[in-house]
Amino acid sequence: MKLGTILNNRTLLAITTAVFILLPAFVLPVGTRYFPISFFVLAFSFIFLILALKTKFIGLIKELCSLRTSKLFLIFALWVIVDSLLLIFIGKMGLFKPLMPILLGIFASLGLLVFLGFLFVSVLGIKKSMKYIYSFLYAINVIGIINFFIFTFKIDWLSKIYFFFVNKRLLVMNWDAQVGNLIPRIQSVFEEPSFLAFFICINLPLVYAMTLCKAPIYKNPKINKFVKYTAIPLMWIVLLGTLSPINIIFGVIISVIYYLIISKVSLKKVAVYTFSICFSLIIFYFLVDAAGEDSKVFYRIKMVLYSIGNFESFVLMEPSLATRVVYAVNMFIIFLQNPFLGVGIGNLSEPLYYQIDSSPVPLTLEISVRALKALSPAAFGYTPSIFFRFIAELGFIGIGLLYAFFFQMYVLCGKLSRFFLKGEYSRYFFGLKYMFLTFLILSFYSSDLYLNYYWIMCGIALGAYCKCRKIAAKKEYKNEKNT
Repeated sequence: MKLGTILNNRTLLAITTAVFILLPAFVLPVGTRYFPISFFVLAFSFIFLILALKTKFIGLIKELCSLRTSKLFLIFALWVIVDSLLLIFIGKMGLFKPLMPILLGIFASLGLLVFLGFLFVSVLGIKKSMKYIYSFLYAINVIGIINFFIFTFKIDWLSKIYFFFVNKRLLVMNWDAQVGNLIPRIQSVFEEPSFLAFFICINLPLVYAMTLCKAPIYKNPKINKFVKYTAIPLMWIVLLGTLSPINIIFGVIISVIYYLIISKVSLKKVAVYTFSICFSLIIFYFLVDAAGEDSKVFYRIKMVLYSIGNFESFVLMEPSLATRVVYAVNMFIIFLQNPFLGVGIGNLSEPLYYQIDSSPVPLTLEISVRALKALSPAAFGYTPSIFFRFIAELGFIGIGLLYAFFFQMYVLCGKLSRFFLKGEYSRYFFGLKYMFLTFLILSFYSSDLYLNYYWIMCGIALGAYCKCRKIAAKKEYKNEKNT
């Protein structure tokens, strides 16, 4: 049986996209490095598609690159290269230092995934793309519930299956000790619960929009009804199960803004939502105020709120969030010292190592331990936000270009939503628009720039925009022909 009879372009793209979204923490060891399984699947898919599509494959690349938003991304990538060359020329960065961040970061983890999303919607169409993405989001939450039961009841054989596919953090750790000491926090398919919580937060607008729209997502009415009725509660159960206080707070804020401001619901619904939110906040307040050390989430939120006025207390009470704040302050100082070129992509470790010695804010235990354990300044590990990392590495030009691209994705989806104003796709792009805006805002806190899903969604939006231009061109041609 020929491979072509087993796989077709649509099936292959659906499988490849599913692997990237559903298996982000599944890696294979290659020598001393670990590479995501998804990139091996992508390499196979692209070889197959190049042979199957031939000249059309090159045409799709050209079509993607011709878009204004794509050009912004290309200019950003070009600036990263120029910036690196200038820093190498003036002796502030080694010759090979930027090679891996550019090839594996900007090109592979960002550029190729944008093109994958573009191919995905170009070949499958907008409606099927919507259905697949919604299904992937639902599946991640279902896996989260399964993973909660595995962790809670310590089901050893299921743990081994689970950690075979979510193995990125465990390859260098002792298996039995890790499984034996697991806290029942939901992490689903991600490396850690906070990554899942961030993922859910950025997708809240999209899931709300698609779930609450009247248009069916699935042909089977029973499946459609069941998934739509359970999608939002399931997502919130999983978000709470991550035990990530800051992301839970983000989720509440995003939901309030979405329902009361963005959705422009009726006054009656506003009153109902306002009452529900106020009632929930009162209960939430009493739960937090009465929380003891045995309550992991509420006690942690309580300690954070009580220590906000004193940074030294804040460092002790909420070391994870405080670590990000300390890094952000020191990275911004590095930017002020190198405002035009930055220190170079992938070259932040050493400047940050020396900067924290004179940090204007107290260091957390995590940062102190990392500094002591670092074999050299260049090996110093850090957890930066997207914004503060890139403003320090690329200067104001680089960060300006990156955030211009982020904002343009928001604008693009607004245009798509208006194009389908009365159609079934309108709510999809309405939700997608605010998903991009949420990512942009949370990027000042989150460190997960190389989130596969986000860049695939950029490609899907760009592909949908191309389809809309073709539809508009056909309509214009028909009108001219009729006149």
